[in-house]
Amino acid sequence: MYERYTSPARETMSTAELAAHDKEFYAKRRRPDAWPVFGTYPQRLFTDERERQYAIAAVRALGGDPAGREEEGRFYSLHYESRPDTPRRAGGGHG
Repeated sequence: MYERYTSPARETMSTAELAAHDKEFYAKRRRPDAWPVFGTYPQRLFTDERERQYAIAAVRALGGDPAGREEEGRFYSLHYESRPDTPRRAGGGHG
């Protein structure tokens, strides 16, 4: 993933282009039985103001609101949880 965001191709992309590319990239890899779990989860602090501004712009480019999250100085993530179609077995395992 590091190479994906530091490649020469990335240098020529706008934030909106990178956000659209990421949306397509992850949509292709999401399991069909995944569903979003509502809520966001705090990640690491930004390394500097430039990274903070980048994250805020990326969230806005995707139609999100960075207020109270990225604007406060951290990356946030949306969690997707996948479960198999089969019912759970007694004892909590997946069957």
